[in-house]
Amino acid sequence: MEDPVQAHQRPKRERYGDVLAVALKTLWYVEDGSLPYFADVADHLHRTDSEVRSLDELLNSALDAHLARVGTWQNDDIRRISAWAAILAGPTLIAGIYGMNFAHKPELDWRFGFPFTLTVMATAAGLLHRIRRPSV
Repeated sequence: MEDPVQAHQRPKRERYGDVLAVALKTLWYVEDGSLPYFADVADHLHRTDSEVRSLDELLNSALDAHLARVGTWQNDDIRRISAWAAILAGPTLIAGIYGMNFAHKPELDWRFGFPFTLTVMATAAGLLHRIRRPSV
């Protein structure tokens, strides 16, 4: 018990059988050797905080750019779908009218009525395809 009582002893540990004895230096607070150290810690803390904020803003910018790109891809897909719907609307209209089983159509008695109708449908679809040019 002499080590803790005497001043200016070095910290040490000693084992006595099953007992471990530890002698440590006492600490004291000196406002003058500590303020510069705390100022240094505050400087590191501010620098780390600004780096984290910068990385957070960079991550948000990358996420916004990715979402804009996904939106562009979706717009391209919708344009393609709309173009194909417009191309198929003409032939669907003509086929719907000719599928109504009217008894008094002039082209029913005409020998080339059905091939002419198919030709008109294909020509209309081809013209729309050429105008809209959907890419698949």
